[in-house]
Amino acid sequence: MVTSYKIQIKMKRIFIFLMCFSNLSCLVAQDIQRKIDTLVTAYVNLNKFSGTVLVGYHGNVIIKKGYGFRDAENGELNNTNTVFQIGSITKEFTSAVILKLVEQKKLFLSDKLNRFYPDFPKGDSITIESLLTHTAGIHDSTRRQGFVSIAVMPANEQGMLDQLKCKPPEVSPDKTFIYSNSGYALLGYIIEKVTHKPYEQVVREMIFGPLNMRNSGFDFTGLKNINKARGYMAFSALEQKECPAIDSSELFAAGAMYSTVEDLYKWHQGLQSGLIMSKTMLNRAYIPFKGKYGYGWRIDSVYNKMTVGHSGGMLGFRAKMLRIPEDDLFIMLLSNRSDDPYLEAISRSILAIIYQQPYVLPEQPVRLSDKALRAYAGIYEFSHDSWVDIIFVDGHLIGHSPKKTLELFPRKQDLFYIMEREGEEGNIGFGRDEKGEVNEIYLIKGDNNRSVGRKIR
Repeated sequence: MVTSYKIQIKMKRIFIFLMCFSNLSCLVAQDIQRKIDTLVTAYVNLNKFSGTVLVGYHGNVIIKKGYGFRDAENGELNNTNTVFQIGSITKEFTSAVILKLVEQKKLFLSDKLNRFYPDFPKGDSITIESLLTHTAGIHDSTRRQGFVSIAVMPANEQGMLDQLKCKPPEVSPDKTFIYSNSGYALLGYIIEKVTHKPYEQVVREMIFGPLNMRNSGFDFTGLKNINKARGYMAFSALEQKECPAIDSSELFAAGAMYSTVEDLYKWHQGLQSGLIMSKTMLNRAYIPFKGKYGYGWRIDSVYNKMTVGHSGGMLGFRAKMLRIPEDDLFIMLLSNRSDDPYLEAISRSILAIIYQQPYVLPEQPVRLSDKALRAYAGIYEFSHDSWVDIIFVDGHLIGHSPKKTLELFPRKQDLFYIMEREGEEGNIGFGRDEKGEVNEIYLIKGDNNRSVGRKIR
């Protein structure tokens, strides 16, 4: 009886400990969620992010949330079901199919390109591995002049081959990292030759189907889905400029995919579980070659942990995936704006939050009255061909010049800052005449670099 009583007491203590530990873990997760939401919201408030975020950690979804407009014209917001184009993250999937074919002995990493294209320049020295690691030296046809106007039209294999033959590799294979979308398009066509099926069908059969990725595909232009995002080239209080639709056949196996954060989390889980390919092959994919690039993955390290991932960028959309396989960590940011270059900064700050490292929230502007802001509106001239138009729109100051359009955020009266790319780009100050009227603008970069513009109207 005494022994039984002692066992019951011990079991109760274990139960209480487990309950306390579970509650503590829940509180920690809630704190991480709050901090990530605060971080992303800070960028949203500065008009520097619009999209959807999902963070998974040790098998649990920490945060899954949409921010900003999916469709500004109709006032529809992004949510966790919003469908985005993901650009070059497509390469992860193309690489996975190639590696599965290697596991099935239908393809070898050492296979030469001339096995599939006998007359391709330097095809006898370019391998499948060279294409996977961007070391084939192949020209990137998406960088050609007038690409945007061309890309709205359907493309095909022969057209791409004709372009590449006109610009043969300038360096020897395996010597230099030269990022090439065309190299991954070739991998897509090789998949079709090996499987005798369309590339898209192979991806669905090998990956989308087994992982139940029901909201992923390739023909974004033709997609009929109420959650489909509109892509914007520019988005501010002054303008919302929608992007032209890129034909999926142009980007093909290099960047034609669309997806959601939830589907891409399923992709992460499939890789973690070994459902997609063997751990041995996946670990091989994570070995960096030149340019810190493996087989379809960018490889890096942070806090002494290996990170794998990829970014994606195209007209109207940006994407950032960051994973730490050893901790089952997955960070996914999808955006429906081309002018949204802060995904890298946001993802790095999320990493810092999770690993309890220092991070900095973007500076938030002070509040000035509409009357105070309107005083700065006007056209300022620096020279006969250089000017900036400061416009007041719905409580915001927008600076518009021939080169760019940016929002001005107030630090205090007569001093503002602008943000571009990965942080603060510069300060903008205003001068006043003896009557207190605004009559000058100062573009300030560094300590002594200052340009002065006179208000002409």
